[in-house]
Amino acid sequence: MADQPFAGVRVLEFGQFVAVPVCSQYLADGGAEVVKVEPHEGDPTRGLAPLVPHESRHFISRNRGKHSLPLDLRHPLAARILTALIERSDVVLLNLRPGLGAAGARGDAADSQSGGRGFDPPAGVHQLTDRAGCQGKPGVSSVEG
Repeated sequence: MADQPFAGVRVLEFGQFVAVPVCSQYLADGGAEVVKVEPHEGDPTRGLAPLVPHESRHFISRNRGKHSLPLDLRHPLAARILTALIERSDVVLLNLRPGLGAAGARGDAADSQSGGRGFDPPAGVHQLTDRAGCQGKPGVSSVEG
């Protein structure tokens, strides 16, 4: 629908558990096209009290309307795929552990396509943080890990 606030926005999500999946869920609800990159075994929340194999209420409630893309970030060809995905995305959301780019997610490819703002951006460069403690105060961080 063209009257949705995020219609035409392309979002690439590297998220798990709560913060990023909920954020991208709101964007998807508002009309954004969201591609969620998951490991081959799937997002860890798929296995939390599953309703059917690989689907749980927790996963479904935070990932409806998204496109899931299973991708082994350590595979040699992953860099090419990531580069293509990043080039076509307006927003990249990430809440994986720090250093994932250097640990095999091919952050160098992401960095070259995003002006150095790949998976581990320099401090303060297009990096949003929770300075107000919005996640910490209600206890969300404790369940996120």
